[in-house]
Amino acid sequence: MTKSLLFLSLFLLIRACSSENVGEEEQLEGMFLFGDSLFDNGNNGYKKMTAKASYLPYGIDFPTGTTGRFNNGKTIADWLGEFLKLPGYMPAFVSPKTEGEAVLRGVNYASAGSGVLDGTGEMEGMTSTSLDEQIKNFQTVTLPVFNQKFGDDLPSKLTKYLFVIGTGGFDYLINYLYNHEGITLEDFTEGILSTYAERIKELYNLGGRKFVLFSTQPLGCVPVVRSSPLGQGSCVDVFDQAAKMFAHRLQSLVDHIKSQLPGANLVFVNVYNIMGKIIDDPARQGFEETTTPCCDVPSNGRGGFGMLCVRNGAACEDRSRYVFWDGMHPTQAVAHIIAKRAYQSESRDEVYPMNVKTLVTL
Repeated sequence: MTKSLLFLSLFLLIRACSSENVGEEEQLEGMFLFGDSLFDNGNNGYKKMTAKASYLPYGIDFPTGTTGRFNNGKTIADWLGEFLKLPGYMPAFVSPKTEGEAVLRGVNYASAGSGVLDGTGEMEGMTSTSLDEQIKNFQTVTLPVFNQKFGDDLPSKLTKYLFVIGTGGFDYLINYLYNHEGITLEDFTEGILSTYAERIKELYNLGGRKFVLFSTQPLGCVPVVRSSPLGQGSCVDVFDQAAKMFAHRLQSLVDHIKSQLPGANLVFVNVYNIMGKIIDDPARQGFEETTTPCCDVPSNGRGGFGMLCVRNGAACEDRSRYVFWDGMHPTQAVAHIIAKRAYQSESRDEVYPMNVKTLVTL
């Protein structure tokens, strides 16, 4: 091959690769995020309630400090946005700055303590924003801004946004724990998934076409559960089985509901499996501590761990070695792994039926 032909071939290859990358980035403009404390980036911080993280040491590793995120730094949603090369983090819905055209890059509606079921966020005196209310906030406050801006082009515009849902854990940890008498775990899970399906359909009817659904983490192995009288240092089987069942049924829902939503595509992210691998073999992922929170948490009164960090309390020095930040939530190091797997994993026991990177190109 002559030098001129070689140069031309290299030029065309570089140009093709560059065009492909630009197309992928331009195709996605933002995310709408719905869920609980694994995704809440400050919405609960504006409320008078106990389930919030608007104090140190929360946010100790976040670029701008404490924001209301329930770990030491970035959430799964933050990391996912970075992998997708989105401009900045999705603003919290409740923030007074999230108005007008500021919503055009996406909005985060997630609320710590909430669940799929409406009553979950009202347990234990909480006033979390339920998934249903979060969707209504999108419909009544955010969507009109888009409609005014894009008019008849709104349907095609919304195809350039991901609709991300990460919830369900508190339905089991709070709602099922206190209200499970007379109902089996299977029936309770079916009830959750039935409601979940209706919420997806609502978002679809509002214009959502690209969905990313995250399962819960291994609920039986979080420090607050493991250190409780039920666990006594070990993972609690009933909650572990609940999380596993929820993940399995949510994956099945992706196949079941797709036929009912013409033009929609859904990705399921199995957080239960991704975190389970880390907990089972932490050294392989660079972690050491899987049972103890990184930050100081109050005692549960029986020698075990509470859920949230002590206000202005201490935190471990090497936070990258800890799986859990407080009694409930993973560190930003674990959140990074979950987001990375969601974005690019080729393993069907982690993402199904495709990864987010592929979803964006559809």
